Amino acid sequence: MRIIVLLIFICSIAFSNNIFYEDYEKDMLQAKYQIGNFEITEYNCDCTLQENIFYIKDLNKNIIYRLDGVSAINILESKVSKTKSQWILNISKNIKLCGNNLAKLKNDMIYLYVLSPENENYTKHCYEIAGYINTNHTIIKLYDEIKIKSTIQIQKQSLYKKANENSKTNMYLIKNDVVEILEEKEDWIYILYITKDNKEIKAWIPKNSLEYKNNYEE
Repeated sequence: MRIIVLLIFICSIAFSNNIFYEDYEKDMLQAKYQIGNFEITEYNCDCTLQENIFYIKDLNKNIIYRLDGVSAINILESKVSKTKSQWILNISKNIKLCGNNLAKLKNDMIYLYVLSPENENYTKHCYEIAGYINTNHTIIKLYDEIKIKSTIQIQKQSLYKKANENSKTNMYLIKNDVVEILEEKEDWIYILYITKDNKEIKAWIPKNSLEYKNNYEE
Protein backbone atom coordinates (compact mmCIF):
# COMPACT_ATOMS: atom_id res chain seq x y z
CA MET A 1 0.00 0.00 0.00
CA ARG A 2 2.84 2.40 0.77
CA ILE A 3 4.28 1.81 -2.69
CA ILE A 4 0.95 2.60 -4.35
CA VAL A 5 0.50 5.79 -2.36
CA LEU A 6 4.07 6.93 -3.09
CA LEU A 7 3.72 6.29 -6.81
CA ILE A 8 0.42 8.16 -6.96
CA PHE A 9 1.91 11.09 -5.05
CA ILE A 10 5.00 11.37 -7.28
CA CYS A 11 3.15 11.05 -10.56
CA SER A 12 0.34 13.38 -9.51
CA ILE A 13 2.95 16.12 -9.15
CA ALA A 14 4.61 15.38 -12.49
CA PHE A 15 1.49 14.88 -14.59
CA SER A 16 -1.84 16.71 -14.61
CA ASN A 17 -3.60 13.95 -16.57
CA ASN A 18 -5.69 11.20 -15.06
CA ILE A 19 -3.61 8.40 -13.53
CA PHE A 20 -4.71 5.05 -12.23
CA TYR A 21 -2.91 2.05 -10.79
CA GLU A 22 -3.80 -1.61 -10.48
CA ASP A 23 -2.03 -4.79 -9.45
CA TYR A 24 -0.12 -6.43 -12.29
CA GLU A 25 0.76 -10.07 -11.70
CA LYS A 26 3.05 -10.70 -8.73
CA ASP A 27 4.92 -7.78 -7.16
CA MET A 28 4.04 -5.50 -10.08
CA LEU A 29 2.04 -2.27 -10.24
CA GLN A 30 0.55 -0.89 -13.43
CA ALA A 31 0.18 2.84 -14.08
CA LYS A 32 -1.40 4.60 -17.06
CA TYR A 33 -0.96 8.30 -17.79
CA GLN A 34 -0.34 10.68 -20.66
CA ILE A 35 2.52 13.05 -21.57
CA GLY A 36 1.42 15.26 -24.45
CA ASN A 37 0.33 12.78 -27.11
CA PHE A 38 2.01 9.87 -25.35
CA GLU A 39 -0.28 7.34 -23.71
CA ILE A 40 2.05 5.39 -21.43
CA THR A 41 1.42 2.13 -19.62
CA GLU A 42 4.05 1.71 -16.92
CA TYR A 43 4.82 -1.48 -15.02
CA ASN A 44 6.66 -0.80 -11.77
CA CYS A 45 8.42 -3.52 -9.82
CA ASP A 46 9.28 -2.96 -6.15
CA CYS A 47 12.10 -5.50 -6.43
CA THR A 48 14.78 -3.16 -7.78
CA LEU A 49 16.35 0.19 -7.00
CA GLN A 50 17.45 0.77 -10.56
CA GLU A 51 15.74 3.65 -12.30
CA ASN A 52 14.59 3.47 -15.90
CA ILE A 53 14.05 6.83 -17.58
CA PHE A 54 13.03 8.03 -21.02
CA TYR A 55 15.49 10.26 -22.83
CA ILE A 56 15.38 12.10 -26.12
CA LYS A 57 18.82 12.58 -27.61
CA ASP A 58 19.28 15.74 -29.67
CA LEU A 59 22.61 15.17 -31.38
CA ASN A 60 22.67 18.65 -32.92
CA LYS A 61 22.40 20.41 -29.56
CA ASN A 62 24.23 17.70 -27.61
CA ILE A 63 21.48 17.62 -25.01
CA ILE A 64 19.69 14.70 -23.39
CA TYR A 65 16.09 15.49 -22.47
CA ARG A 66 14.80 13.62 -19.45
CA LEU A 67 11.18 12.71 -18.79
CA ASP A 68 10.91 12.48 -15.02
CA GLY A 69 8.62 9.95 -13.37
CA VAL A 70 8.78 7.38 -16.16
CA SER A 71 10.36 4.15 -14.99
CA ALA A 72 10.55 0.37 -15.41
CA ILE A 73 8.80 -0.98 -18.52
CA ASN A 74 6.90 1.55 -20.62
CA ILE A 75 4.68 0.88 -23.63
CA LEU A 76 3.72 3.73 -25.96
CA GLU A 77 0.28 3.37 -27.50
CA SER A 78 -0.04 6.53 -29.60
CA LYS A 79 1.88 8.66 -32.09
CA VAL A 80 4.75 10.83 -30.90
CA SER A 81 3.90 14.52 -30.66
CA LYS A 82 5.68 16.62 -33.27
CA THR A 83 6.01 19.42 -30.73
CA LYS A 84 8.49 18.01 -28.23
CA SER A 85 8.10 20.99 -25.90
CA GLN A 86 4.64 19.69 -24.98
CA TRP A 87 6.04 16.75 -23.08
CA ILE A 88 9.64 17.50 -22.17
CA LEU A 89 9.55 17.82 -18.39
CA ASN A 90 13.21 18.25 -17.56
CA ILE A 91 16.49 18.85 -19.37
CA SER A 92 19.70 17.22 -18.18
CA LYS A 93 23.05 18.07 -19.78
CA ASN A 94 25.37 16.04 -17.57
CA ILE A 95 24.16 12.48 -18.00
CA LYS A 96 26.89 9.84 -18.02
CA LEU A 97 26.25 7.12 -20.59
CA CYS A 98 27.76 3.64 -20.27
CA GLY A 99 30.42 2.64 -22.78
CA ASN A 100 30.35 4.01 -26.29
CA ASN A 101 26.57 4.52 -26.49
CA LEU A 102 26.86 7.80 -28.39
CA ALA A 103 28.06 5.94 -31.48
CA LYS A 104 24.83 3.96 -31.50
CA LEU A 105 22.41 6.86 -31.18
CA LYS A 106 20.42 8.35 -34.02
CA ASN A 107 19.08 11.88 -34.12
CA ASP A 108 15.42 12.60 -33.35
CA MET A 109 14.93 9.24 -31.64
CA ILE A 110 13.62 8.44 -28.17
CA TYR A 111 15.54 5.97 -26.04
CA LEU A 112 14.92 4.18 -22.76
CA TYR A 113 17.83 4.07 -20.32
CA VAL A 114 18.47 2.05 -17.20
CA LEU A 115 20.74 3.21 -14.39
CA SER A 116 23.44 0.53 -14.10
CA PRO A 117 26.43 0.04 -11.75
CA GLU A 118 29.89 0.61 -13.24
CA ASN A 119 31.78 -1.33 -10.59
CA GLU A 120 31.25 -4.28 -8.26
CA ASN A 121 30.74 -2.23 -5.10
CA TYR A 122 28.02 -0.07 -6.71
CA THR A 123 29.74 3.24 -5.94
CA LYS A 124 29.60 4.45 -9.56
CA HIS A 125 26.71 4.32 -12.00
CA CYS A 126 26.00 5.16 -15.63
CA TYR A 127 23.01 5.00 -17.97
CA GLU A 128 22.78 1.98 -20.30
CA ILE A 129 20.47 1.82 -23.32
CA ALA A 130 17.61 -0.59 -22.61
CA GLY A 131 15.21 0.12 -25.45
CA TYR A 132 13.93 2.59 -28.00
CA ILE A 133 10.97 3.82 -30.02
CA ASN A 134 11.17 2.71 -33.63
CA THR A 135 11.37 5.05 -36.61
CA ASN A 136 7.58 4.98 -37.01
CA HIS A 137 7.38 6.57 -33.54
CA THR A 138 4.76 4.11 -32.36
CA ILE A 139 6.37 1.24 -30.43
CA ILE A 140 8.93 0.91 -27.68
CA LYS A 141 11.03 -2.26 -27.51
CA LEU A 142 13.24 -3.30 -24.61
CA TYR A 143 16.70 -4.83 -24.94
CA ASP A 144 19.94 -4.70 -22.96
CA GLU A 145 21.45 -2.54 -25.65
CA ILE A 146 20.78 -1.29 -29.13
CA LYS A 147 22.93 -2.69 -31.91
CA ILE A 148 22.83 -0.83 -35.18
CA LYS A 149 23.56 -3.22 -38.02
CA SER A 150 24.10 -2.71 -41.71
CA THR A 151 24.63 -4.67 -44.91
CA ILE A 152 27.52 -4.36 -47.36
CA GLN A 153 26.07 -2.99 -50.60
CA ILE A 154 29.00 -3.33 -53.01
CA GLN A 155 30.42 -6.53 -54.49
CA LYS A 156 33.73 -6.37 -52.60
CA GLN A 157 34.71 -4.01 -49.77
CA SER A 158 38.28 -3.86 -48.47
CA LEU A 159 38.91 -3.49 -44.74
CA TYR A 160 41.11 -0.75 -43.27
CA LYS A 161 43.11 -0.57 -40.02
CA LYS A 162 42.42 3.15 -39.66
CA ALA A 163 39.93 5.66 -41.03
CA ASN A 164 42.04 6.53 -44.07
CA GLU A 165 42.86 5.13 -47.50
CA ASN A 166 46.50 4.44 -46.59
CA SER A 167 45.67 1.69 -44.05
CA LYS A 168 44.14 -0.83 -46.44
CA THR A 169 44.48 -4.52 -45.51
CA ASN A 170 44.26 -7.72 -47.54
CA MET A 171 40.93 -8.62 -45.93
CA TYR A 172 37.57 -7.75 -47.43
CA LEU A 173 33.82 -8.28 -47.11
CA ILE A 174 31.41 -9.12 -49.89
CA LYS A 175 27.93 -7.93 -50.80
CA ASN A 176 25.17 -8.76 -48.25
CA ASP A 177 27.61 -9.41 -45.40
CA VAL A 178 26.05 -8.06 -42.20
CA VAL A 179 28.16 -5.94 -39.84
CA GLU A 180 27.57 -4.13 -36.56
CA ILE A 181 28.36 -0.42 -36.47
CA LEU A 182 30.62 0.46 -33.53
CA GLU A 183 31.69 4.01 -34.34
CA GLU A 184 31.37 6.72 -36.97
CA LYS A 185 34.13 9.13 -38.01
CA GLU A 186 33.38 11.55 -40.83
CA ASP A 187 32.96 9.36 -43.95
CA TRP A 188 34.20 6.20 -42.23
CA ILE A 189 32.51 3.48 -40.15
CA TYR A 190 34.20 1.23 -37.58
CA ILE A 191 32.51 -2.16 -37.89
CA LEU A 192 32.39 -5.56 -36.21
CA TYR A 193 32.01 -8.62 -38.42
CA ILE A 194 31.40 -12.11 -37.01
CA THR A 195 32.74 -14.91 -39.20
CA LYS A 196 31.04 -18.28 -39.67
CA ASP A 197 33.35 -19.80 -37.04
CA ASN A 198 32.41 -16.97 -34.61
CA LYS A 199 35.65 -15.01 -34.90
CA GLU A 200 35.43 -11.24 -34.47
CA ILE A 201 36.89 -8.89 -37.08
CA LYS A 202 36.97 -5.16 -36.36
CA ALA A 203 37.95 -2.72 -39.09
CA TRP A 204 37.19 0.59 -40.77
CA ILE A 205 35.25 0.83 -44.04
CA PRO A 206 33.88 3.78 -46.07
CA LYS A 207 30.40 4.81 -45.01
CA ASN A 208 29.03 4.73 -48.56
CA SER A 209 29.55 0.95 -48.74
CA LEU A 210 26.77 0.31 -46.21
CA GLU A 211 23.01 0.31 -46.02
CA TYR A 212 21.85 1.27 -42.54
CA LYS A 213 19.26 -0.77 -40.76
CA ASN A 214 18.41 -1.44 -37.10
CA ASN A 215 18.42 -5.09 -36.16
CA TYR A 216 15.40 -4.55 -33.88
CA GLU A 217 13.23 -2.89 -36.47
CA GLU A 218 10.32 -4.95 -37.69
